[in-house]
This record gives sequence, C-alpha cells and structure tokens, in this order.
Amino acid sequence: MEQVFEQLSEDSKDFWTPRSIARIPQPTPLEFYRNYVSKNIPVIITNAMDSWPAMAKWTNEYLVDTLGETQVTVDVTPFGYGDAVVRHSIVHTWHPLTHPFQTTVGTENVFVMPEERSMSFRDFLAILHDPCFDGVPYLSHQNDSLRDQFPALVDDVDPMLAFASEAFGNTPEAVNLWIGDERAVSTMHKDHYEVRQSIAMQDNNDLTPWIPVNPLHPQVEKYPLTKHLQPLVVTLEAGETLYLPSLWYHRATQLTETVAVNYW
Repeated sequence: MEQVFEQLSEDSKDFWTPRSIARIPQPTPLEFYRNYVSKNIPVIITNAMDSWPAMAKWTNEYLVDTLGETQVTVDVTPFGYGDAVVRHSIVHTWHPLTHPFQTTVGTENVFVMPEERSMSFRDFLAILHDPCFDGVPYLSHQNDSLRDQFPALVDDVDPMLAFASEAFGNTPEAVNLWIGDERAVSTMHKDHYEVRQSIAMQDNNDLTPWIPVNPLHPQVEKYPLTKHLQPLVVTLEAGETLYLPSLWYHRATQLTETVAVNYW
C-alpha cells in the first residue's frame, strides 16, 4: 500500500500540483479561470489591491481613530492555536472521607476552540501590543466580519475582486477582516464551501478520525506516510493576494503584525 501512496504522490506532482506557487499580475477573468480555477491550483496576484484606499490609509493610528470604541469579537487562546487538536491531561478527582484530591491518569487528544471576547477595537490593539497580557489575541471572527463589525472600513477595500467574481460567476458571501501577529496560528485544515451539508449527510460510523499532523514537524515515526509530504511554502508581502482553491490543506501564520482581508 505504501508504494501506491508513493506513486500517487509522484503522479500528482508530475501531472497536477505545482512545484512552487506562481506570482502573477492581475489576470483577466478568462486567464484566471483557465489557468488556476479550473485546475484547482493556487496563485499569488501581486497587484490586485493597488487601487484600494486601505493601502495608503490603514495604519494603527488610522484604525484606532476610525474604529475606536467599536465593539469587536476577539479570539483569545493560551498559546495562539485556535480550532486545534491539543494534548489534554485526563484528571480524576477522588472524594474520600477526609479531603478530595486529583490525580492524572493519562492524556488524550481534544479539539479546542478559542475563547471569544467582546471588547473595543482600541482595547484589542492594546492587549495585542501588551507583552504582559495573558494569552494570544487574534481578531479573526468570520461570518462576514468586515461588513458586520467594521462598516466604517468597508469603503477602504473593494467589495470583491472583479476578475475573480466574474470567473466564479458570483460575488463573495463573506468578507472578513483578520488582525494578528506571529503568535497566532491557523493549524492545518481545508476549507470546503459545502462542508456543513456533507457532514449532515454522514453517519458517524463512516467518519475517519483526523490525524493532527503539523507539516513543520510531521512526526514521521508516528505517522510514517508523512515522509512523502512536500509542503508548498509561500510568504505573502503587503499588497499581495493569495488565491487558495477549496479542499487544499493549509496552515497559516503571520511573520509580524498583519492585517488581512479574506473573501469567501
């Protein structure tokens, strides 16, 4: 079976997946669809944001002046990993007649989600820059957060990427604003537009448990097939746009404090 996986890996690299992610100027809708969307291949567009007012206006000072006391939803985690599988100690509490005590009887993998806190945007930036704050704050609320929680910024960005919307045949259902630094990590996952529908149609007995593989440290001894992984690593610069097709597994973080706009 391992030989089959090896051959599949080689064939996919030879006939489909790129060896690196191309950087291109803004394409026409036809070029974008023909060369990337129809082939399910990622690409970086270098100048799709050049006309955005945000490119000249958005600084911490401008954002605080514009948003100030606007209430925003902030995800807070102990170590920066939200929506992640972590190792958790199994603790039993005993209640003898004298006094209760606890003992650790093992560990298990558990799926954890970030704590959501509501605060002013001003307070969010304050704790983001506070080295004494207990936790990692990440402004990463989804569900159309830019238009829902930051209406004062809507006119600073395009409501859509026109070439992409024409290629897809629709406009974005959600536009999200994410602000964080290098401590916040999006663990490896894939995005699927119809994920809610497909899960509702499955029986629990047909589900395959997810292996929490970190592509940076794949633990080959524990997961031997990961030796065939060859991740594609890209660094987005200010003003660049990444098109990431559905179903591509990916992991993301920032190298420094970063503001990003995401279209779904």
